[in-house]
Formats: sequence, C-alpha cells, structure tokens
Amino acid sequence: MALLRRLRHDLGLSRAELARFLGMSEATVVRWESDHAMSEPKGLQAVLLQALIESAATHDPAEVARIIRSCGVDHRAALKRLLQLAKGNGRNGHSPLDAHRRTE
Repeated sequence: MALLRRLRHDLGLSRAELARFLGMSEATVVRWESDHAMSEPKGLQAVLLQALIESAATHDPAEVARIIRSCGVDHRAALKRLLQLAKGNGRNGHSPLDAHRRTE
C-alpha cells in the first residue's frame, strides 16, 4: 500500500506513531507499506485509516498529525476527532458518533 507510506510521510508520522494509532505492531505497518503486502487493513484499522485519509485530504496535515499524536491509543476519541475534521463538524462538537452513543 504505497498510499499508506505516502500518507504517513505527508503527515510527518513515524511508523511507530501510525502503528500505535492503528492499534497494531510497527512490523505490520512495514508490511502494509511494502509493495508486496499480502494483507490489508480490516475492521477497526480500516475504519481508522479511512477517517485518517479523509481528514488528510481536506485539512492541514499538521493538524491531522496533532490529533493522531494527542489521542494515543484512545481509538474512539481519535476516530471521533477525525470524523469531525473530515465532515467539517469540528467547531460545533457534534459527530456521527454522537447519535450512536445515545443508542448505547
């Protein structure tokens, strides 16, 4: 996935930072970045990666990287912040996850 390598470089993230955000090992990130990767992100990793791609496409890479670094391994907080950023809802505090939370 050359896209993952380019995205990581554009955001200025290390492999370790991206791995921590995605909840996986650095070795997995290395494998995914190789041109001969046999597997692709699935489940939570795929959702987080898609939110990261959408946010990076429309916002300042430094802002997106700051969110990634500030959330650590709190995937729910990171996903909420990235979705807010991607959907342009960062200012009003609402996100698509808010409706989901009310039904839990």
